[in-house]
Amino acid sequence: MMGTSRITKVVQRLSSQDAHVRKQALQLLKDWRRDGLSFEEGCQAIEAAAGDWPEDDQGDCSQALVAAALSHFNHGYDNLLVNFFSRISANARWEIVHALVGRGDEPAARTYLRLVDSYFAAGILPSTPLAGFAKSEQASTLLLPALLQRAGADLVGYDMHLFALHAAQAGWASRIILSRSSGSILEAYHRLRERMRRIEQPMIGDWIWNDDYLDDRAHASLLLDFMSFLTGDAVVEALEGALASYDPRLQHFAVLSMVRQDRVVDTKVLEAVAASSEVRNYLYDGLASLHRLELFPARFATQEAFAESDMVNWLIFPTELERSPHEIELMNTFDNDNASLRYYLFRFRTHEPHWAAKSGWMAGLSGPFEVAAMPTTNAGGSTFSTFTVWDEKSPFEHFREITELIGKPKT
Repeated sequence: MMGTSRITKVVQRLSSQDAHVRKQALQLLKDWRRDGLSFEEGCQAIEAAAGDWPEDDQGDCSQALVAAALSHFNHGYDNLLVNFFSRISANARWEIVHALVGRGDEPAARTYLRLVDSYFAAGILPSTPLAGFAKSEQASTLLLPALLQRAGADLVGYDMHLFALHAAQAGWASRIILSRSSGSILEAYHRLRERMRRIEQPMIGDWIWNDDYLDDRAHASLLLDFMSFLTGDAVVEALEGALASYDPRLQHFAVLSMVRQDRVVDTKVLEAVAASSEVRNYLYDGLASLHRLELFPARFATQEAFAESDMVNWLIFPTELERSPHEIELMNTFDNDNASLRYYLFRFRTHEPHWAAKSGWMAGLSGPFEVAAMPTTNAGGSTFSTFTVWDEKSPFEHFREITELIGKPKT
């Protein structure tokens, strides 16, 4: 068959000792993904992906073969995908799970569940977002019981728990499923907290931005969010423990879960969370969504405070400071021509040993915010910093530099 010979030839080229020949073969597979392979070609490519391929910087041959086969997904591949899963590369395994999640239907969920049953214990199931399954009630109800029982305090467990949260928020999680999952959820949460406490200190500080702590922090926050769907004394105890944490992010998620369950939260905790520029706006928006804004501390419900929180959350992004600044100050405000929009100009700085400490005070702009809607957490999309040293320009020059770079907001 012509199709078979096409795959056979590219497989031979991928096995070549000549790196240039292998590179050409990889490009062919990439080109074929546009139009897709025939079913027979796809089967042959998946089987070939289990071969012993050269390891170099040209690319992952196993992954390229699987990606070509799955570019036009066919559930006829399911048995092959499961049977060959342990024999292909880690990147190829990721391609399989990614493709199944992309399908997101019940047959794809069944195949993913077969992979979980066969390979979860071996630790070769790749970490990849599973939210695509949460769009389907059938896929969600099939996966939820199995994934919630298996999900632990690791990266794959995070993916499974995040899927479960999305499914629960969509209304796909029955009371029976949620009740049966409480024990495993709490076990994973307490394992995370045990690791986190080794790093925590009795005051807000740089320890929060420790890489190991941040990974567990994200996972623990997710589980605290999920606990709003759970009941029982052990759940309440875990939430109350988080309220007593020195980490405002954990406190924030615990507060919202407690409020969703109509439980009382101490005003001192609400004050502490609102005082954190990292989570202030999230707390306000969360309480607003629950129609409980009366719980938000009034002294932090100002436009200046919301603009500061918006600026800090932009700076926390991994491509920026990757943490909140040690210090931040509001320096000026600027309105657009008809005074309907307002920008907030800040200066901020970090301390050693952070890489930005050498620059001292730097400028950042938050907004624009609609004056008629104030106080509001909704910035207009121009929050930004060029990390220009504060003393190098006047306040207006900083404002002009950023707005000219970002462009005019949509009004």
